[in-house]
Formats: sequence, C-alpha cells, structure tokens
Amino acid sequence: MHRLLVDDRWHSGGIKRFSDELLSRLDPEFHIEGIGGTYPLNDPLTPLKLSLAIKKARPDVFWSPGFMPVLGSAVPFLFTMHDMIHVRVAGGLHRLYCNSVIRPLAKKAFKIIAVSAFSQGEICEWTGLPPERVPIIPNGVDSGFSPQGEKYDPGYPYLLYVGARKAHKNLEAMLAAYARSGLSGTCRLVLSGEPSAELDALAVKLGIGKDLRYAGFIPEAKLPLYYRGAEAVVMVSTYEGFGLPLLEGMACGVPVLTSNTTSLPEIGGDGALLVNPLSVDEIAEGMKRITGDSALRQQLIEKGLRRSKDFQWDRSAASLSILLREACIAGVCR
Repeated sequence: MHRLLVDDRWHSGGIKRFSDELLSRLDPEFHIEGIGGTYPLNDPLTPLKLSLAIKKARPDVFWSPGFMPVLGSAVPFLFTMHDMIHVRVAGGLHRLYCNSVIRPLAKKAFKIIAVSAFSQGEICEWTGLPPERVPIIPNGVDSGFSPQGEKYDPGYPYLLYVGARKAHKNLEAMLAAYARSGLSGTCRLVLSGEPSAELDALAVKLGIGKDLRYAGFIPEAKLPLYYRGAEAVVMVSTYEGFGLPLLEGMACGVPVLTSNTTSLPEIGGDGALLVNPLSVDEIAEGMKRITGDSALRQQLIEKGLRRSKDFQWDRSAASLSILLREACIAGVCR
C-alpha cells in the first residue's frame, strides 16, 4: 500500500472533475489523503504550504491536479498543468511570478502531467524539459455522457455553450457571430451560469437580446441533459489546454462547433466542425451550417461519437497509477 497525498483544494470546476474522476478510479494500492488546506488556490505561498503539508503527512508520493508545484519535498511529487493560460495571457505580476517562482520549481517535479499534446509542447518549451518528463494524461468522459437518456427541453431549439466567462473563451465573438448567423428567432443561444449584465448589454446592442438565455449553474448529473437537448455545442475559445465540453458534447451525440487553434482540433479530430475563432464571419457561417446542413450534422454526430471513445477516464486513471507507482519506486531508491 502506497500513501498518496493530494492537493484537494479544488471544490468545483474542471480541475475538481479531473481530480475526482481519476482518484475514484485509481489503483487500490494507493491510500489517498487530502491536505485539507483552506487557503486560496492563488495564494502565492502555496508552494511553501504544500511543502509543509508533505513534511507533516510524510506520504510516499504527492500529486496536485492543478498548477502549483511544491517548494521542496523529501518524497517525489507530480503535478498537472492543464494549460499555460497563467503565463500566456496573465498580467505582468502574475506572469513574473510564474516565470521566476513556478518554472524553477516545476523542473524539480518527478513528472509534470499535461492533458494534451498541445499543452505538452507548451510546457516543454517553457520549462526546457524533455517530453518524457511531461507525459500526457487526457481528460475523459464517462458513460453518463451518451446519446441515450432524458433531454433538456426549454420549448425552443438552442445552441449550447458550457464554460466560464473568461476573455479567452471568446464569448463576445460568439454572440456577434450568432447575431450575423440569421438564427435569431429560430434557434436561441443558451449559456451555462448565471445572467451577466455585460453580456445582456452586448446582446441588446447586437439585436439578439430576446435570444440569449442562461441555464444557471448546471449540476454535473444534469449536464448530459443539456447537451442532448441542444442543436449543437459551441466552443470557439482562442485558447484551451483541452476543452472538456467539446468532448462531452460529442459523447452525447451532438454536433460540435469549435476552434481550429490550440488543443481543440487535437481533441475534436474529425468529429467537430472547426472555425477560426478570430473570424466572426467564419463562426457565423459555422453556426448556420451546423444547424441547417442535415448531412453535415449526421456526419459530425457519427464521427464525434467515435472520437469521444478515444478518451476514457479508466484509461487515464490507469496511466496516473503507473506514474505514481514509478514515483514511489524512485522515492525508495533515493
């Protein structure tokens, strides 16, 4: 039995799901303990606090499902970097912290886990580490995300966006493209999350105020219903390390419109319709095609379902178990 200490400070969002799905499927040879930390995820002293937690718990190995490495550790540690958004688009001070503090510490890790080949390449370039030090363990999709089952039916057809409202999610361009698509009045736009005064104002300015709808917080158990009920899933981010909603939409048998940049074409493969996220006209044309071309829709549904089967949580958890086992062996041999 190996004792695994985990940074368990994530209580919602994609990293929480990534962590829960992998840990629930981890090989039973690992006894899992959480650090129980209550300090903020963006606490600049996190590397020090994680080191103190490791020293106190004295595990065989430590893993963080998020961005932060540790200051120092007597046992091997691994952490997952889902993307390089903190470095690529962060403000000056945050970028300085990442480059001067996180990057040197990252090189001390037994492994840095990437979630896509795109992220692996970015991490290797940033750290100078070879690919073998940055293995890929992708997100997965479980059996609950399938075409079979109940569908959300608000009484009108809709395009669905699931995700945060950060700048790289490109929501302004998505709304502008919807306004140009000619779908207003026939197929509405539904966003996960609570209403946004800023987005509402933009929608009114674009003449689509009556078409924009908010689903509020969608519990994970209800997500498949919203995907299945949609005419299509839209995710036209300018930057993604993986793009889980893209995968979940495909697994639910729904056509997906996504970007042709960063990790998204890698994850979507031939199962998604790709557009330039910087071109409002191209996004608008994609929305028209994915809702109006029945042959294209059927092709995307079939290819998307096949593509989604390449990403399984069981397979990813098995890969993590292997890495953690190797780390434990390396720790004993120190």
